[in-house]
Amino acid sequence: MTEHHDDFDRALGERLAAYERRAPGATAPDLNAIGAGTSQTPGSGWRWAGLVAVGGVAAGIVLVVVLSGRFAPPTGHASPTPMPSAASSIPSVEPSVPAPTAIPSASPGDALRAGGFAQVTAAVLEVRTEPGLAAPFVTEFAGDGPPVNATIGTDSHREHVFIVDGPTQADGSTWYQVAPRNSAVEQSISPPFVGWVTSGGASGSWMVAEDPCPAPPIDLATLTVPFVDWSIGLGCLQHQEITLRGWLPDLPSGVAWDGTCPTEPGWLVCGSFDKDIRPFQMDYYDPRSANRLSFSIDPAGGVVLPPRGQWIEVTGAFDHPASQQCGPDPTAVLSCRVLFVVDSVRALGSSG
Repeated sequence: MTEHHDDFDRALGERLAAYERRAPGATAPDLNAIGAGTSQTPGSGWRWAGLVAVGGVAAGIVLVVVLSGRFAPPTGHASPTPMPSAASSIPSVEPSVPAPTAIPSASPGDALRAGGFAQVTAAVLEVRTEPGLAAPFVTEFAGDGPPVNATIGTDSHREHVFIVDGPTQADGSTWYQVAPRNSAVEQSISPPFVGWVTSGGASGSWMVAEDPCPAPPIDLATLTVPFVDWSIGLGCLQHQEITLRGWLPDLPSGVAWDGTCPTEPGWLVCGSFDKDIRPFQMDYYDPRSANRLSFSIDPAGGVVLPPRGQWIEVTGAFDHPASQQCGPDPTAVLSCRVLFVVDSVRALGSSG
């Protein structure tokens, strides 16, 4: 286990412990049957813990499912608390509301590409650390058992993937580096693993391009956990500056990030611990608090958060260049790329 990955694990563990020290009587965000787990790639020696918020490392920490997908969702869970409509809960702003954010559109005939999405039609595809049949398999932890080979495909309910890199040729086949997206039985706010698979064989192609991007206009509710998975912001809005409005809740005692982080870049890996906006006005530990977008602030930009307990408008983008410093493990890098980084903030007031 390398020192870098030890530090990454420690950063997440310390933030989970901070959540457990929350105010007496406070309840965790209700994810409505979202569970807990971890994953690992061979040689990396570390586990990425999913934290509840779109974008990856999040405020108000709760572990989420990153298992093999071969299990039934928990039963007997309470029904979701109805939420007010965004139209009635988010205040209007005069007159500088940004125009709706346009998003790229794919068609079924589009070629597979890095930064795009694909559907896997094969039952099982084994995932490798590098292109080629001689490369080691990616492994993951499933429950309390030993590591198992990670797979994607219809058998594991991992037939929808985000394409990280590729194509590249090896052993007579075309290979893509992919990460499985969320499914009905697996929910996470960061990728469970990243690895290489072939896109087809003698019988034909078993990966086809798809377009899961939400229709514009893009607002905060479009990008929060109950409605999309970790890949949407990165795949649909990569490098695009977008402006979002949301509620900046007051922080309970003991929740504020103290500025320390055992790995770099600390402002990106740990900086979103106490920063998030929500589509509805709510307390920090509101049962609906999974419905939020966590964000980080690059200290080089000089952005300062306004007082909490009010609506704010933030402008920023996914896939910050500093994400490449989260490596060398590709899962760590991708988990940083999905974080939203803010470069400007405007206070709107408690009533907008």
